[in-house]
Amino acid sequence: MKIDSYHTKIENLYYKRKLNQYKLNEDQFISNLSSINLNRALNTLEFDIIHLNWISHQFVDLDVLLGLNKPIVWTLHDCWAFTGICHYFDQCTHYTESCGSCRLLNSENTKDLSHEIWRKKSRVYDGCNMQIITPSKWLRDSVAQSSLLHKKPVSVIPYPINTDIFKPIDKITARSKLGLDQNNKYVLFGAMNATTDQRKGYDYLLKAIKILLQKGKTNLQVIVFGSVNAHNESTNGYPIIYYNTIWTDSDLINFYNAVDVTVVPSLSENLSLVIMESLACSTPVVAFNVGGNTDMIDHKINGYIASNIHDDN
Repeated sequence: MKIDSYHTKIENLYYKRKLNQYKLNEDQFISNLSSINLNRALNTLEFDIIHLNWISHQFVDLDVLLGLNKPIVWTLHDCWAFTGICHYFDQCTHYTESCGSCRLLNSENTKDLSHEIWRKKSRVYDGCNMQIITPSKWLRDSVAQSSLLHKKPVSVIPYPINTDIFKPIDKITARSKLGLDQNNKYVLFGAMNATTDQRKGYDYLLKAIKILLQKGKTNLQVIVFGSVNAHNESTNGYPIIYYNTIWTDSDLINFYNAVDVTVVPSLSENLSLVIMESLACSTPVVAFNVGGNTDMIDHKINGYIASNIHDDN
């Protein structure tokens, strides 16, 4: 298939109109399915292999991969490559078959847009020499179960972090730099869009705080980074300090070392850098048994794995 900029623009418009026909769930992220054409750029370069990362949402047109005739290494950071349109499949198993009747689209049509995109991916992948890399064992296992990529070789290469930077420092010093009380117990929670992205599980953290309060645990203070606005408030009787983006590694390291525990209540994860960084600073992590969390957390050794999202214990 000849792929040019005109073809890509027409296809982008087509997908935009198709997507607008569905009543989408507002709390779920769906890439807009548009892409750019890289044929001209790729044809001017000499290379032996191409390494892909996150290519959806106005990045590479999948059809371009067919014309490369080069080995492809694709490092996955979520599930989009082997589903119809979703970045995390949650409890859905359609990705193991052929997608369709997509819950993100509120669709009961087995031939809906998710199935159409699945078919396109299937056609492209069948013609590609492709090696898959996943950061977590969970994502590797998901690839192996998928109808789109289960025949492709897959290897696990975890994300690296610099443990010369993310390392334990004196807790008293870290708290002094942040202006925190030396006698308090602190719980840390943080993520991009920490309080608004439902996938990050902030509501579950608030429920846990309420349960702790009911059990008489009143000597805690919660620190949240990645919220929209920096402010302080009280929730269920607990003081919560909200920070927006933390821009420097030094500040982030101080937070990890100043607190007593980091909580990662995400409902879906690949391989959480927050978990990795906190553990590198010797601060234990509490998280659900999802994604790659058990790749890093040894239950009751360097953290705690809650086996059930609805577990009150």
